[in-house]
Amino acid sequence: MKKTPGIPATIAMLLCLTAAPVASASELLEGLLALGRNDYEQAARILLPLAEKGDPLAQVNVGTMYLDGRGVPRDESMGIHWHERAARQGVLVSQYLLARTYGDGDTPTNAVRGMMWFEVIARESSPDETRKWLAREPDEIAREARSLGARLAQEQLVRARELARACIASRFSRCD
Repeated sequence: MKKTPGIPATIAMLLCLTAAPVASASELLEGLLALGRNDYEQAARILLPLAEKGDPLAQVNVGTMYLDGRGVPRDESMGIHWHERAARQGVLVSQYLLARTYGDGDTPTNAVRGMMWFEVIARESSPDETRKWLAREPDEIAREARSLGARLAQEQLVRARELARACIASRFSRCD
């Protein structure tokens, strides 16, 4: 499994800070500062309870920490769990990391789920959002999606599009 794409968690989350619930904003900032100091154990102690309470910014950071094994044991399934929770709250960074993580997976089911998240990004994100939140040009994301799509059969592509439509229509509550 590759390390997560080159998006430092602290930068991505500082960009999102305005969406944090006021009650946990100072705790969130403390956790992000710990990440910035590479104090991953302290960041995990602070961010995990916030993630469990539903804070999407904590969830994306905790998910990345699990995927990379920083401050917590490396655990892809836990990383996916936390990114799924954040993605279902509309966090573009988590949607992209899921597309990449599932797309890099070894099973056809994972590849279809990865393509679903690429479809969600294509339909729900503006070029400015992909530049701001993902530090990537929209054509880079499209190339990644095409590369994954080239590995899928036509019926898998159709299924990924159906899943994306259902996910968007449900405002991210049905993204299975």
